[in-house]
Amino acid sequence: MSARANPALVAGAGLVGLLVSIALLSTVWTPYDTASLDVAAKLQGPSWAHPFGTDQLGRDVVSVVMLGARASLGVALSAVILGLGLGVPLGLLAAARGGVIDQIVMRLSDVVFAFPAVMTAILIMAVSGPGAGNVILAVGIFNIPVFAKVTRGAALVQWRLAYIAAARVAGKNTLAISFEHILPNAAGTIIAQAAVQFSMGIIAEAGLSYIGLGVQPPDQSWGRLLNEAQTLIAAAPHLVVFPGLAILVAVLGFNLVGEGLHAAFDPRRRP
Repeated sequence: MSARANPALVAGAGLVGLLVSIALLSTVWTPYDTASLDVAAKLQGPSWAHPFGTDQLGRDVVSVVMLGARASLGVALSAVILGLGLGVPLGLLAAARGGVIDQIVMRLSDVVFAFPAVMTAILIMAVSGPGAGNVILAVGIFNIPVFAKVTRGAALVQWRLAYIAAARVAGKNTLAISFEHILPNAAGTIIAQAAVQFSMGIIAEAGLSYIGLGVQPPDQSWGRLLNEAQTLIAAAPHLVVFPGLAILVAVLGFNLVGEGLHAAFDPRRRP
């Protein structure tokens, strides 16, 4: 599909690429040292020296938002990897075996869906305390049944096709067919869903960090920046605007990528 025929994918990939580049750049460089405080320059509005202004500790907001990108994207990525690593094999297993195995996988998925990611995170953190690792665990657990159901649905379509019968005649067993034939042909749908789950992971991390259950000091994330700025909205609205815009751009970018990939791999949705 050409770029002109799939503008959502192109726009989303551009936004995601920009954010990933910023997150990677923050590991080696930021405009100002965020560990260095300048209380005399606190709560300054946007200027040439500080395009996003400064925070309550005098730190450059551009630099802090860059660091927040690393944590926010890292948590979302880890949660998606956890969901993929467990959900995809379960979905393939359910589609290949059917019967009791299929029912067990689907009913377990329904049980997990009964507890939203935020509720799961609160339960986990009530036991082991707040932190980025527990956010990854909570969101990742919620992602597992999502990928299991998506993979199962895509795999069931493939199992009905003639080339699977040919693979059986060639002597391949169910496991080999699942990973050599079913998974590659279902990959497009799975990747598209992964982009959507990535955006949901960013929202979940931001929400949990905002209420103090996510990334903890001295690390930063966009949700934590909103938490720190909530009492300063009237005096320094830029402290809320720029982290909020970062979350908006990230969610929009990944949703556009997901929408573009769905259109690319599903002819019925092509414009």
